[in-house]
Amino acid sequence: MYASASGIFQMNEEDSKTRAVTEGQLIGSITNISKLKFMTIVGEEELFRLKVGMPVKVRMTAQKDLQFTGKVSKVSKFARKSTDTDLKQASQFDVVIDLKPDARMYGGVSLEGDIETMRKDKVTVVSSLAIMRDQTEPYVLLDKGNGQTESLTIQAGMESGDKTEVVSGLKPGDIVVLP
Repeated sequence: MYASASGIFQMNEEDSKTRAVTEGQLIGSITNISKLKFMTIVGEEELFRLKVGMPVKVRMTAQKDLQFTGKVSKVSKFARKSTDTDLKQASQFDVVIDLKPDARMYGGVSLEGDIETMRKDKVTVVSSLAIMRDQTEPYVLLDKGNGQTESLTIQAGMESGDKTEVVSGLKPGDIVVLP
C-alpha cells in the first residue's frame, strides 16, 4: 500500500492493535514536514499589532537552542468561543504561522515564537514589575544608594513582555528598585 503524500507517518494510538487491516481503516496519519504550521493564541492586546506576512522567530520549547523561521499566514477576525463566563478575561484569537521546511522540525512539538511588531532604538527600559501604578501617575523607586530610594514619576511607553519603555522621568544608567 502506498501513501498519497510524502512525510512522516504517525501511527494512531488505538487500544486494540491488530495485525490485519481492512480497506478504508484509518491506522495513522502523514505529517508533511514541508508544510508545517505553528498555531497559537494571542490576546486582544497583541491582536491589533499583528499582520499577515510578519516574520516570526520560532523555537522548540524543549530545544530552545534550535531556531526556526516562519511568517504569520492568518490572524483570526473572531475571538475563540469560550466556555468560561468570566467577563474580565480578555478575548483570545487564533494565529497561524507558516514555518519554513526544516529537517530538524517534528509535527506536534510545543513551540514558542517571537514576532517583532514595532522597533524603537535607543530607549530606556525597565522591568515592568518596577513600575507602580497605585497613584494617579506611574512611578518607580529610584535607588539613591545606601539603601535610600526616591519615588520618581515617569511616563511609560511601549510594553513588551516583561519590559516597559520609559519615555520620560529616567535616564540611562539610573537604577530602580523592585518593590
